[in-house]
Amino acid sequence: MNNKLKIVIFTFTGIILHFCHLFSQGTGNLSSASGTIYNSGGTITIKGVAKIGQDTILGTVEYSSKANVQPIQSMVYENIRLVGTSEKFMADTVTHLVAMKKFYSDTNSVLIMNTKDTINVEGETHHNAVINPISPTGRVIMSGNVAQSVHGKGVFKEVELNDPSGTTVIKSGGFKISTVLELRQGQFRNSKDSNFVMDTSTHVIRHVGASISYQPVYLGKMNLTYTGTGSIVTGAEVPTDSTKIQRMIAQNTDSLVLSTNMTVNDSLINSTVIFTEPNDSNRNILTLTSTNDPIYLGKDAEVDGSVRRTNILTNNTPVLFNNKYTYALFSDPASAGQAKQIQFRIKQRTFPLFANGNQKVKRPFTITGYDASGQKLSDIAQMKVGYGWRNSSAVKNETNGLKIDVLKFQKWDSASALWSTIVSSTVPIVDTTNEWASANAVITKFGDYAIGLQTSQFIAMSGKVFLEGPFRDGGLMISTLRDNSLLPHTPPNVYPYNLDSNRLNINVVTFPDSVVDWVLLAFRQNLGDSTKDLFKTCFVKRDGTLIDLNGSTNLILGMINPDGTSSGIGSVNSGTHYIAVMHRNHLSIVTEDPYKLSYNDTTLALNFTNYNILLGRKSGNAIKQIGYDVNQKPLFGMIAGDVNQDGYIKYDDLGRIWNLLDFEGYVPEDINQSIFINTVDFNYSQNNLGKVSNFNPLPARKN
Repeated sequence: MNNKLKIVIFTFTGIILHFCHLFSQGTGNLSSASGTIYNSGGTITIKGVAKIGQDTILGTVEYSSKANVQPIQSMVYENIRLVGTSEKFMADTVTHLVAMKKFYSDTNSVLIMNTKDTINVEGETHHNAVINPISPTGRVIMSGNVAQSVHGKGVFKEVELNDPSGTTVIKSGGFKISTVLELRQGQFRNSKDSNFVMDTSTHVIRHVGASISYQPVYLGKMNLTYTGTGSIVTGAEVPTDSTKIQRMIAQNTDSLVLSTNMTVNDSLINSTVIFTEPNDSNRNILTLTSTNDPIYLGKDAEVDGSVRRTNILTNNTPVLFNNKYTYALFSDPASAGQAKQIQFRIKQRTFPLFANGNQKVKRPFTITGYDASGQKLSDIAQMKVGYGWRNSSAVKNETNGLKIDVLKFQKWDSASALWSTIVSSTVPIVDTTNEWASANAVITKFGDYAIGLQTSQFIAMSGKVFLEGPFRDGGLMISTLRDNSLLPHTPPNVYPYNLDSNRLNINVVTFPDSVVDWVLLAFRQNLGDSTKDLFKTCFVKRDGTLIDLNGSTNLILGMINPDGTSSGIGSVNSGTHYIAVMHRNHLSIVTEDPYKLSYNDTTLALNFTNYNILLGRKSGNAIKQIGYDVNQKPLFGMIAGDVNQDGYIKYDDLGRIWNLLDFEGYVPEDINQSIFINTVDFNYSQNNLGKVSNFNPLPARKN
């Protein structure tokens, strides 16, 4: 036996020694007030009261009294076991109980803990007892520096994970937590087969840097708190059952990102930024089912993304949504009509994606209404909308340099592809303390909204064009570049796209469907003078349709604001223009006659596949027949092969293609846009050798 017992000034009554065991029998006491017990691996079984003077004891100490109450000394144990039918009582308010290797409690024990005492386990927790059955407190802390484990069928009051290496639930788990699970540090590794139960009205507190791997079994309602310094992405602590969460508090410093939908059924308290959308393909919703408004603490507190309220008031009381400035107000039930639920989607510091979005406040709104069956509504009888935006420092400012006192709430009309101003928009109020601006307006339709200058005059056009290179039999072009994620989100810094001075302000996050490539429209008042050209960058789709960056077939070329300023390619002096289409490896084409562009006109429609409207149709240098449609009617398109974009197809173009054979990527030498450069691309230029663009003199090239 390698176990030894050394007792210095040690008194005992009724003690039996067995080599590696020390027993305190009956109701006798074990006292070593000034002595030291050396126990390298044996077991000390205490059936009475222990008063151990040292602060740490190795081996195993077992408290096994069958009396009514047995005191438990708070100190550092290597292993501690609580067995027997007595009620175990921890009364020390200064020293905490620490189990360095193992804490064990059996099913017959009840452990009573002082409100200020804790059990700190640095190894295995095997818990079968009940802690503080009539008190809400009693904390067990997993506080080791190596991976720990926990199992058993007992009832914890409060459990705290504070181990960077985490704790694993083993042997099927089965224990219950009746008040608090605090995830302070590390991962709580539970699973479907080794899980635990959270009792009704429990509270999960998750700190930055901690997590849980699998959803616990929630028996009833629960509360959630996120805290700490940094950002948190929600995880398995969020119940899949939307009825469970009563209160959610977000108070961590950076942001809270929802990885799934979240429903809060009583109260939301937020002092950070909650992002409901981790990315464009994962748009989650934060739903509040009670009439309690969310509480936003601090000037930065808001929800970026979607907030849905399912219990709206119709008594002339504002119902808050994404921040303290955004609300919906119904004066009476009739004003709500069929609407039973309202949802706001707001994206901070983001331009609206529709035409002229970069001329608005950087905060788009999508307002959606639902009837009693959950169906979307298009109209609302009358709803007052409160809206706000950040009018603060350079980093968070969303006003975009616009004059605040003339800004209006505006609705996007998808049919006309234009913004319409809500005439009831109030003059914005600036909150200089919190660095916000806010106003309100009355709306009668759901949809997409923005904040901007009232716009009333537009120039718009639509068009169609084919490119010979990507054209294929059947009347469509290919969209291989987009499909393989090779299409640049900003037009490349090559001719002709770098003619557009607005190029660097273009950044398309998500391309519209079936986009083939970037094209540039040029507008010239005098065909022989390129110095005053105006430009519009857009896309061409597989069927030849020209579309704006947001997918609209209405290309907004310019607009005049109420303050007299103009934007886009247009100007106050509208007039006639020759209109050209330019592409990075096709000969530019231009209309034979000028077309009138004016504000408030209907959209000008031009079909560039019709050679009768193009300059050079008689010489064959305008467009060429490139195939047939499904009805075997001839189709015409822009001539392919002008690799260096000098307006001529010649041997230099052939040489560039030849020198880049077998290269892959988004380059002008890929004439047919297959991604791969081969002899097929060479043949396009060779077949069109000698062809010349009629859009001359060409503007000075910038690449």
